[in-house]
Amino acid sequence: MDKIQATVLYVEDDEFIRKFIARVLSRRIEHLEIAENGEIGLEKYRQFHPNLIVSDIKMPLMDGLQMARVIKEENPSFPIVITSAHDDKEILDEAKSIGIDKYLFKPVKTDELLESIETLLAKS
Repeated sequence: MDKIQATVLYVEDDEFIRKFIARVLSRRIEHLEIAENGEIGLEKYRQFHPNLIVSDIKMPLMDGLQMARVIKEENPSFPIVITSAHDDKEILDEAKSIGIDKYLFKPVKTDELLESIETLLAKS
């Protein structure tokens, strides 16, 4: 199977989840950058100019929604996938108001994540 010709930034603070999903993504994505919180994620977004971001919400220093808000203010059409174990209406509403493109609940199904990435990259 051919790799997706794109750079994806994956932001997740949980080391076990980060390593597992990164291993899955690296098999399918040509260039994968990884960050362990939103602050580092924002730095890597500006440094590597990825085509798409996949990010957790609840993280130290800067959470995924704070990072996404800054990115969407700079580039409203930039594709962002959020993953979260929380089914909180307020968080979902905030994600919608920011313009999050896809919201996936944990535990994330890797096939659903890859399909979402491919679909969003095809649109951009």
